[in-house]
Amino acid sequence: MTSFPPLTQKEIVDEIIELTGLPSDLVERKVAQEFRSPNSLILEAADQKIDSFVYNEKMEAFYKETDIWIFSLAVEFSRWPRRRMFENVQKRFARYLQNLKDFNGKIRVLMLGDGIGSDTIALFNLYGDQAEFYYLDVPGSKTFDFAVKRFKKYSAYPKILIEFDNIPKNFFDMVICLEVLEHLPDPLQSIHQIAEFLKSEGCALVSECFLGVTPQFPTHLKSNLRYAGRTPFLFLSQGLCLTYFCTHPLILFKPMEFLKKSSINSWDRLRVYLNPIVLLYYIYVRCRIAVQRWLSITP
Repeated sequence: MTSFPPLTQKEIVDEIIELTGLPSDLVERKVAQEFRSPNSLILEAADQKIDSFVYNEKMEAFYKETDIWIFSLAVEFSRWPRRRMFENVQKRFARYLQNLKDFNGKIRVLMLGDGIGSDTIALFNLYGDQAEFYYLDVPGSKTFDFAVKRFKKYSAYPKILIEFDNIPKNFFDMVICLEVLEHLPDPLQSIHQIAEFLKSEGCALVSECFLGVTPQFPTHLKSNLRYAGRTPFLFLSQGLCLTYFCTHPLILFKPMEFLKKSSINSWDRLRVYLNPIVLLYYIYVRCRIAVQRWLSITP
């Protein structure tokens, strides 16, 4: 089995050439550019093709038709912040399995919006004998097609989901959704659906970038800025209790872990509302947004 993940510039170039058939000089140039200037490929491709920060038909087409996400996501997974976040996810995954003392089967894990499949492959390689993975992204997109080819290359065999509406409810032991919610037109509905997908006592590992509505990220939706700093409270409203979050200042809350409970008690609420880091971050975010809005209207 080919080792995973590709981390060096050459390894990423070789993989993309092999699985896409794109000219080597083109791939080398794009990968080198993304290493030098993160997200620059998406900025270039998005120019004149989408209405920045707005979800519409142009944005839908951009997700489905462009191959730039392949380059961007492959390089991103090689960087320290993304690798460190995966390490956190892997540790929480292992802890969840350890807590299932008398469970002899495989847990079911939904990889929601996993792009080119990096997290799915990495977790499958580690826990394929203990978990059954289900992959979902944008069907028919170039990222989706690339992920399917990667699964074969790296001998990872998740079940491929095509229709979002057909995802079974009260079925999964875990849902993993990393850096997806900020791209969606209705993240509240998505959080509600994550809760529906999970069994009771199921776990969700989530990260988001609602605050990242900047020129560098034109596909992050401005309409979602109102949710920045509120994610633990939004999940709590759907019966999902915050049980862990990364406290490293460079990757704060990446990821967060939520446990689905049949009923939320006062202690569950207090653990979120009185958590000093959650509370201080919420205040910081709301103040930052208020200042940015004030500056934008100040002559």
